[in-house]
Amino acid sequence: MRTADVKCPECGTMNNSLFLEETDGLMECDCCGCTVQLRKMAISLSSKEEHRWQIIRFWPAARLAV
Repeated sequence: MRTADVKCPECGTMNNSLFLEETDGLMECDCCGCTVQLRKMAISLSSKEEHRWQIIRFWPAARLAV
């Protein structure tokens, strides 16, 4: 099973070695806790086909008022 490195759209932290196929594209950021739903997109570069993940839903983390 392949792993993916995903950058959080809210805080910018890189989340490494995620098994997105196992979680059907759901990711929770280790740093801020926001949840992101990703969809696998096929991209063909020359003769090699790769897969990239695209954000389709984004739930910001709840933040406490200070």
